[in-house]
Amino acid sequence: MQDPREDITLFRQVREGSDKEAYRILYLRYHAALKAYASLFVGLSNAEDVVQDVLLNLWNKRERIVITDSLSSYLFLAVRNTSLNHIKHNSIRSRVMTDLRLSLLDE
Repeated sequence: MQDPREDITLFRQVREGSDKEAYRILYLRYHAALKAYASLFVGLSNAEDVVQDVLLNLWNKRERIVITDSLSSYLFLAVRNTSLNHIKHNSIRSRVMTDLRLSLLDE
């Protein structure tokens, strides 16, 4: 089990110093577990996209993200929320495509 304080220290290095090596360590540490978790929501074929979005946002928004207790909790919550947004988006797209097909059939 990873020490949460070590993760916080690494994230501070990412946040305050744009430390690419610290980010790489966190990326490698969490990628597989986050992908497995995302696959529970969106399936394995879409899990990689969800995880990439979350980890890319961690880097791109690092200066605005404040994590004081648990990086793991933050990441898993972000994967859940991103997965749910992905499902919602796909549901809307599917509905629009169905409506479009039906309207084309009517014409």
